[in-house]
Amino acid sequence: MNKIVEALEQRFSEQRIIFWYDEKAEFLEQFKDLNLFDITKIHIEGNEFAVKYLTEKQHPYGKFLLYFSKPRPANEDNWLLDMELAHYIFRTDQEAMFLQEIGLEYHFKELVSEHIEFFKAKERRQKLRELIDTDETHQTIRYKMMAVLFNTEYLNLANYIFTLSAAFIDKNERFEKELERYQLKNFFWKEIERKYNYQAVSPSIYDFLIEVFSNNFSIGRRESLNREARLLLISWKDTLQFRESFEHISEKIANDLGVETLLSDAKIDDVIEDDVYKLIDFKILHELINQLINEEITHEKLSFYAKNDRINFGMHK
Repeated sequence: MNKIVEALEQRFSEQRIIFWYDEKAEFLEQFKDLNLFDITKIHIEGNEFAVKYLTEKQHPYGKFLLYFSKPRPANEDNWLLDMELAHYIFRTDQEAMFLQEIGLEYHFKELVSEHIEFFKAKERRQKLRELIDTDETHQTIRYKMMAVLFNTEYLNLANYIFTLSAAFIDKNERFEKELERYQLKNFFWKEIERKYNYQAVSPSIYDFLIEVFSNNFSIGRRESLNREARLLLISWKDTLQFRESFEHISEKIANDLGVETLLSDAKIDDVIEDDVYKLIDFKILHELINQLINEEITHEKLSFYAKNDRINFGMHK
């Protein structure tokens, strides 16, 4: 009952007349008990013409709740169709109640049905409602649902990836489980495929990260992803909140891919443009020290490496 009152009060703040179709009369008693300030309740039972005269002629500025304890009539038999089209239809199925609470239109009902577990929690609905705008699409709503899931105010895919990666390195499976529970997992990976060209039969965050790092390492480079993957790493390293998780992920991938062995025969110029692994900095520093000791490097070459910001005494950027 409280949910119905809240939803109606919210809608009456914007609407003058609300149509409520309760085809099985399941809420007839609740309708009778409703007490809404400054709202006239009318049970429609063959009194359509009287209602039209009352609402449009006698009280053109009054607010009315028109309740129907039967199915909505076909358009050709609906004597109040012109009024209905100009005003608002209130629905009391679960999906509709959630939509009305959040402030979304009824054509998003299938989206709510698909992700019904997400919408069952009032706290999640309230957080989502704070993010909702007037021009939402199915895609933007799902992005905002993921923002609620990942508990972030930044509505972008990269931030969701950083958050999921940090959870992975901490062995926290919460976000993975919630993506699946709320039926957002498929959408999440489809968006990653669309933006980064990552394709996998069974996608996982670690498999994706291996592709990203490998795509940005000159030795044995994988060309499966697009340029956005490079920008993803740059953004990740520059994001203070996730810098530590980047370092841990980088170290783990370096160990799993045997990067130290791959670097053993590499020259400085082979990896001068790479900075995804701390081992690369160590490799460059080691080679530079040897060349300086053996007087095998020119001042111009040393200046070139310095300008590329690769002489940093082993401190990974």
